[in-house]
Amino acid sequence: EFLHSIQISPSLLQEEEEEETSDSFYIKNIMLHRYVQHLINHPSLWNLVTTYASLLPLPTFMNVYSTFLTVVYDNKMRQSLLNQAKLYVPSKIDLVVLRRVVRIMLHDDDDDEEEQKEEDEEVRIGVVSMEEKKDAVRALRNVIVSNIRNGVVAGGITRKNKDDEDDDEVEQEEQEKRWKKALSKVLPSDARKMGSIHWLCYNSNYAGDALLCANMLLRQFMLEMEEDTEEEERGGEEAKSNKKHAREKMHSAKVFLDWCLPVDTVDNARMLAYKDEMSEGDHNEEDEDEADNNQDEMLVEGDETNEYDTYKGKTLSTSFVAEVVSEFDSLTIYLDAHTSFERWHDVLASISPIVSLSSSLSSSSPARRANKGSPSSSSRMEEDIIGKMERRTYLRRKRQIGKTVAEAADRAREAFISVMTHPGGWMMGDDTKNDNTKRANNAPDMEHGEEEQEQRKAEMRMLRSLCLPRVVLALHQVLDQTADWMEAFLDDARAYGVDSLLLASDARDDDNKEEDVDNDDGEESVHDDPLQSPLSPAYWHKMAIYIAEIVANDEYELSSAFTAEDLKRFMELMAETAVKLLHCSSAK
Repeated sequence: EFLHSIQISPSLLQEEEEEETSDSFYIKNIMLHRYVQHLINHPSLWNLVTTYASLLPLPTFMNVYSTFLTVVYDNKMRQSLLNQAKLYVPSKIDLVVLRRVVRIMLHDDDDDEEEQKEEDEEVRIGVVSMEEKKDAVRALRNVIVSNIRNGVVAGGITRKNKDDEDDDEVEQEEQEKRWKKALSKVLPSDARKMGSIHWLCYNSNYAGDALLCANMLLRQFMLEMEEDTEEEERGGEEAKSNKKHAREKMHSAKVFLDWCLPVDTVDNARMLAYKDEMSEGDHNEEDEDEADNNQDEMLVEGDETNEYDTYKGKTLSTSFVAEVVSEFDSLTIYLDAHTSFERWHDVLASISPIVSLSSSLSSSSPARRANKGSPSSSSRMEEDIIGKMERRTYLRRKRQIGKTVAEAADRAREAFISVMTHPGGWMMGDDTKNDNTKRANNAPDMEHGEEEQEQRKAEMRMLRSLCLPRVVLALHQVLDQTADWMEAFLDDARAYGVDSLLLASDARDDDNKEEDVDNDDGEESVHDDPLQSPLSPAYWHKMAIYIAEIVANDEYELSSAFTAEDLKRFMELMAETAVKLLHCSSAK
């Protein structure tokens, strides 16, 4: 009889206000709350949670239901609960719930327990068990599979025609190996946070919120990564552990972007914000109020204030979405730059600037040949032919490895410059120019308004101070070490009298230089400026000098992110590079 009375409680909740404050009403809500907790504690009964939880007073419902969703990882169960919420929960309350859910899951590892307590006495966000984290990894695996199947992942295969699913089977197998290997290195706690964003990806209308929360997650990963890197540079007993942790966070951030977040999230967020802005003045407010009032009858209002209006989720404004997109772009180009840097480092470490020569080529080089006697005419002709053939092979190999290193360095250079010259300044959102009131109005909802915006700004400033000096120094490292590699590259060639040929050769145009090789005396037929050739050390030193111009440009506000020590170190590097460039010019 009690459960039956609970089931028909919507009619009871519609009684007069004095009835809502009666002892029987209070007891009924207490019993209902306990019954909902019973359902939550039994996963086999989760399909009933939404129905009964929706009968609770709104503040209690928000706390109980949000906390409940944080432990739901199964993709089908999530979608089922969201469909039920459309039936039993007032319009847009589901969005506020999901906003809470994602934020709870993103911060459930924080040490400040007081901030994790909810208003309701019985609702606590406890420590996440290892079993839950394993469930989160399995759930994230399913998310990736679903995203790949739908062709919405950056690391997947985007098909224009679904009829050719039988094609590229080898490529699909390789893709599966890549994402499984990538996921295997993700920490369970990170997997849980990454999977939380997917709550906002089921409905494309929530793309703006998904992007906003994705930025929160990426900032969290990057702050942990950069702080650990800073500790590692200082040394100490935990340096090795910090280095490992920093790599794990960087890996998690890249896996999230490559495999977890749908690639159309940015476009959907922009499009929906624009549509909402255009239709804001066109909708019929009376019809909307009437629809909302019909659903508000299900809720309990403790006073004259409309509790529903307090919780109802606001649509993200176009200007706020633009800020969120700009921040997302800043984060992604930084991670792309890190990837390019790692690839350049791997290339430089795996390719030697010295090409081994055969004994016949060594003996036929101009330097060796000058020390020999005068052979007969036939043997000299034979030696010249062999020498030319092998020298062609030698130069082809030299140009090939030179081109590989130059291209890797150039990709890293362009990626770092993209970070440094990000429009408006890297991680410098337009919201920094707005006052507190405007920022609060742009925020996603009343719960997570001004306070969350202030935290976001603080984290962005911290990332600027941590990341930008590293970006500048890493870019200089790429250019300086590439120049050193090219110097050794040319020293190897000088030993065989082909220095001028290599200086005249452009690594991007091998085929047009074949005729130069036929010059036995090593004289070039084309005289290129070393500053224009990526095979020349001077080329990379000149690029390094250009960094100073970017740092000095007030448009990007790079210097504001530098400490006095950072600037001193940077100026020392620029001075060293200028000396190296001068040496290259005089050597010419």
